[in-house]
Amino acid sequence: MEQDETLEGLWANLLGNLATASAADVRRAFPKILASLEPDEARLLEEVRASLDQPTGALTIQTPNLDMVTIDNLTRSELIESLAGPVYDQSGETLRVSVTLTALGRAFVDACREPQPASVDGAEV
Repeated sequence: MEQDETLEGLWANLLGNLATASAADVRRAFPKILASLEPDEARLLEEVRASLDQPTGALTIQTPNLDMVTIDNLTRSELIESLAGPVYDQSGETLRVSVTLTALGRAFVDACREPQPASVDGAEV
């Protein structure tokens, strides 16, 4: 299996968070979830996380960038949920789908983000 910088960074962040005060936020299932992800799935999760700051709180993915196998796998893993769609054309081709993170997905993505320095009463330790 080829190495991927995206996944390597997520592993480093997850392990870093396990070693800090935020370790309570890292569930035991997270390493298994991360081990099951393909690089494109990990990148999509980060895109969905970034979309939470948008007014819609969702990411709409359209063809040709739409990979329904990736969407289905992340949905099966209960990391994302569909808000709208999928929308199909007359031939049955998927045109677009809108997704957001589940509570599990948000906690997982946050646990895989770069660890923040520990602080005591507002001062970095």
